Amino acid sequence: MRALEEKPQTAQELSSLLFNLEQTEGHLRILQQGHLLENREGVYSLIPDAYHKAREDASHPWLEWEKDFYQLVSQAFDEKGILRTLPSQNKKLNLLMQKLSLLFEAGRTYTEKEVNGLLMGFTRDFFLIRRSLIDAGVLFRTPSGSAYWRERHDAKI
Repeated sequence: MRALEEKPQTAQELSSLLFNLEQTEGHLRILQQGHLLENREGVYSLIPDAYHKAREDASHPWLEWEKDFYQLVSQAFDEKGILRTLPSQNKKLNLLMQKLSLLFEAGRTYTEKEVNGLLMGFTRDFFLIRRSLIDAGVLFRTPSGSAYWRERHDAKI
Protein backbone atom coordinates (compact mmCIF):
# COMPACT_ATOMS: atom_id res chain seq x y z
CA MET A 1 0.00 0.00 0.00
CA ARG A 2 2.81 2.38 0.81
CA ALA A 3 4.28 1.92 -2.66
CA LEU A 4 0.90 2.68 -4.23
CA GLU A 5 0.48 5.70 -1.97
CA GLU A 6 3.71 7.09 -3.42
CA LYS A 7 2.91 6.54 -7.10
CA PRO A 8 1.09 4.20 -9.53
CA GLN A 9 2.87 0.86 -9.98
CA THR A 10 2.83 -2.12 -12.33
CA ALA A 11 2.28 -5.64 -10.98
CA GLN A 12 5.96 -6.38 -11.67
CA GLU A 13 7.09 -3.38 -9.64
CA LEU A 14 4.86 -4.36 -6.74
CA SER A 15 5.85 -8.02 -6.88
CA SER A 16 9.51 -7.02 -6.59
CA LEU A 17 8.61 -5.62 -3.17
CA LEU A 18 6.84 -8.80 -2.04
CA PHE A 19 9.10 -11.18 -4.00
CA ASN A 20 6.00 -13.09 -5.12
CA LEU A 21 4.02 -12.26 -8.26
CA GLU A 22 1.16 -14.65 -7.44
CA GLN A 23 0.67 -13.14 -3.99
CA THR A 24 0.88 -9.62 -5.41
CA GLU A 25 -1.76 -10.38 -8.03
CA GLY A 26 -4.02 -11.79 -5.31
CA HIS A 27 -3.68 -8.60 -3.27
CA LEU A 28 -4.36 -6.47 -6.34
CA ARG A 29 -7.53 -8.46 -7.12
CA ILE A 30 -8.82 -7.94 -3.57
CA LEU A 31 -8.13 -4.21 -3.73
CA GLN A 32 -9.87 -3.95 -7.10
CA GLN A 33 -12.89 -5.91 -5.83
CA GLY A 34 -13.07 -3.46 -2.93
CA HIS A 35 -13.03 -0.57 -5.42
CA LEU A 36 -9.86 0.83 -3.84
CA LEU A 37 -7.62 0.33 -6.85
CA GLU A 38 -7.87 0.84 -10.58
CA ASN A 39 -5.88 -0.74 -13.39
CA ARG A 40 -5.16 1.30 -16.50
CA GLU A 41 -3.12 -0.55 -19.09
CA GLY A 42 -1.31 -2.62 -16.47
CA VAL A 43 -0.57 0.29 -14.15
CA TYR A 44 -2.29 0.14 -10.78
CA SER A 45 -3.20 3.23 -8.80
CA LEU A 46 -5.22 3.87 -5.69
CA ILE A 47 -8.62 5.52 -5.95
CA PRO A 48 -7.87 8.33 -3.47
CA ASP A 49 -11.35 9.02 -2.05
CA ALA A 50 -12.22 5.34 -1.64
CA TYR A 51 -8.81 4.51 -0.17
CA HIS A 52 -8.90 7.33 2.39
CA LYS A 53 -12.46 6.46 3.39
CA ALA A 54 -11.53 2.79 3.85
CA ARG A 55 -8.53 3.76 6.00
CA GLU A 56 -10.71 6.05 8.09
CA ASP A 57 -13.43 3.40 8.48
CA ALA A 58 -10.87 0.78 9.50
CA SER A 59 -9.05 2.92 12.04
CA HIS A 60 -9.24 2.25 15.77
CA PRO A 61 -7.18 4.12 18.35
CA TRP A 62 -5.22 1.00 19.30
CA LEU A 63 -4.43 0.07 15.72
CA GLU A 64 -2.17 3.07 15.17
CA TRP A 65 1.08 2.02 13.54
CA GLU A 66 3.43 1.94 16.50
CA LYS A 67 6.61 -0.05 16.10
CA ASP A 68 6.89 -1.07 19.77
CA PHE A 69 3.29 -2.21 19.97
CA TYR A 70 3.52 -4.09 16.68
CA GLN A 71 6.74 -5.84 17.68
CA LEU A 72 5.42 -6.77 21.12
CA VAL A 73 2.16 -8.40 20.07
CA SER A 74 2.40 -9.23 16.36
CA GLN A 75 2.81 -12.93 17.14
CA ALA A 76 -0.49 -12.94 19.04
CA PHE A 77 -2.65 -12.01 16.00
CA ASP A 78 -3.50 -14.04 12.92
CA GLU A 79 -3.46 -12.67 9.38
CA LYS A 80 -7.02 -11.36 9.77
CA GLY A 81 -6.17 -9.34 12.87
CA ILE A 82 -7.89 -11.76 15.26
CA LEU A 83 -6.15 -12.34 18.56
CA ARG A 84 -5.02 -15.98 18.67
CA THR A 85 -3.61 -16.01 22.17
CA LEU A 86 -2.74 -13.66 24.97
CA PRO A 87 0.95 -12.84 25.30
CA SER A 88 2.58 -14.75 28.15
CA GLN A 89 4.99 -11.96 29.09
CA ASN A 90 3.49 -9.37 31.44
CA LYS A 91 4.97 -6.43 29.53
CA LYS A 92 3.34 -7.56 26.29
CA LEU A 93 0.07 -8.44 27.98
CA ASN A 94 -0.15 -5.08 29.76
CA LEU A 95 0.59 -3.17 26.57
CA LEU A 96 -2.07 -5.14 24.70
CA MET A 97 -4.65 -4.54 27.44
CA GLN A 98 -3.86 -0.81 27.48
CA LYS A 99 -4.35 -0.63 23.72
CA LEU A 100 -7.55 -2.68 23.77
CA SER A 101 -8.92 -0.43 26.50
CA LEU A 102 -8.89 2.40 23.94
CA LEU A 103 -11.89 0.74 22.33
CA PHE A 104 -13.88 2.05 25.28
CA GLU A 105 -14.76 5.71 25.65
CA ALA A 106 -13.59 7.07 29.02
CA GLY A 107 -16.45 7.77 31.41
CA ARG A 108 -19.09 5.95 29.38
CA THR A 109 -20.95 2.98 30.89
CA TYR A 110 -21.28 -0.18 28.78
CA THR A 111 -23.45 -3.25 29.19
CA GLU A 112 -21.81 -6.67 29.07
CA LYS A 113 -23.34 -7.16 25.63
CA GLU A 114 -21.77 -3.90 24.37
CA VAL A 115 -18.37 -4.88 25.76
CA ASN A 116 -18.60 -8.28 24.09
CA GLY A 117 -19.64 -6.64 20.83
CA LEU A 118 -16.61 -4.34 20.81
CA LEU A 119 -14.23 -7.19 21.60
CA MET A 120 -15.83 -9.69 19.21
CA GLY A 121 -14.18 -8.05 16.21
CA PHE A 122 -10.72 -8.78 17.61
CA THR A 123 -10.99 -12.11 19.38
CA ARG A 124 -12.96 -15.33 19.44
CA ASP A 125 -12.67 -15.52 23.25
CA PHE A 126 -14.09 -12.18 24.32
CA PHE A 127 -14.86 -13.59 27.79
CA LEU A 128 -11.13 -14.07 28.47
CA ILE A 129 -10.21 -10.67 27.03
CA ARG A 130 -12.95 -8.93 29.03
CA ARG A 131 -11.68 -10.60 32.21
CA SER A 132 -8.08 -9.71 31.32
CA LEU A 133 -9.02 -6.06 30.80
CA ILE A 134 -10.56 -6.02 34.28
CA ASP A 135 -7.60 -7.86 35.83
CA ALA A 136 -5.21 -5.36 34.21
CA GLY A 137 -7.13 -2.50 35.82
CA VAL A 138 -8.00 -0.77 32.55
CA LEU A 139 -11.69 -1.71 32.54
CA PHE A 140 -13.96 -1.74 35.57
CA ARG A 141 -17.30 -3.38 36.32
CA THR A 142 -19.99 -3.46 38.94
CA PRO A 143 -20.01 -6.53 41.25
CA SER A 144 -23.08 -7.82 39.41
CA GLY A 145 -21.38 -7.45 36.02
CA SER A 146 -24.26 -5.34 34.73
CA ALA A 147 -22.11 -2.30 33.89
CA TYR A 148 -18.57 -1.78 32.62
CA TRP A 149 -16.57 1.41 32.17
CA ARG A 150 -13.19 2.89 31.40
CA GLU A 151 -12.26 5.61 33.87
CA ARG A 152 -9.62 7.45 31.86
CA HIS A 153 -7.11 7.16 29.05
CA ASP A 154 -3.52 7.29 30.19
CA ALA A 155 -1.28 9.64 28.23
CA LYS A 156 1.34 6.89 28.02
CA ILE A 157 -0.92 4.63 25.97
